[in-house]
Amino acid sequence: MLGAVSIPADDECLSVRVYLRMRCCTCSKPGGPRGMVVHAGSTCRQLFPDGLVAQWLGDEATAFFEAHQAELVPGRCLDLRLYHLRNFNGELRARIKTCALAPLSRSWVKHAEKSASTTEEHHA
Repeated sequence: MLGAVSIPADDECLSVRVYLRMRCCTCSKPGGPRGMVVHAGSTCRQLFPDGLVAQWLGDEATAFFEAHQAELVPGRCLDLRLYHLRNFNGELRARIKTCALAPLSRSWVKHAEKSASTTEEHHA
């Protein structure tokens, strides 16, 4: 099949923590699987200073997107295992083997706690 890329073993993938630059969106291949697209920046700017666009296709990707859609907002960190990294017109692109929500930073936890207490005060 033209354009097919086999999924490599774990030791052939790049593990990175990234932050979302924009909301994740769904995607699909014509006649193929559905999935999601991630527009991200590196938490270590030297890794990919101009950002990254990565695609994750398949049932696991679709289930992850549906389960976490509300959390996949700009600034949220994800732990990704990437493969098939390539430059496309100056933009770094990759495919995602695995994706997980990274633990929230303290600033996100404090913001969530503040939002929850403000909401409770308004409803009291």
